[in-house]
Amino acid sequence: MYTTVPNNKPVIDKETVVTKDNVTRVSKISNPTLTVFRPQKPNGKAVIICPGGGYAILAFDKEGTRVAEELNRWGSYCFCFKESFA
Repeated sequence: MYTTVPNNKPVIDKETVVTKDNVTRVSKISNPTLTVFRPQKPNGKAVIICPGGGYAILAFDKEGTRVAEELNRWGSYCFCFKESFA
């Protein structure tokens, strides 16, 4: 188990989270996460979700967790990835 992210560079910017127009926008992500959504009645399928939004932000709930929650209701395991691609 890693205690730090391999090849990670220290950054002075801190992650920011802004909710506007019912969308949570996350920027300056320096600590990636993988959130697991486990279904109550698994159907044997799994999906990896990489929320979009552009180079500056991720629309984390609109294109990530909300999608995962819906697919989870259908019985799919979902893995929602939060990482900065910029």
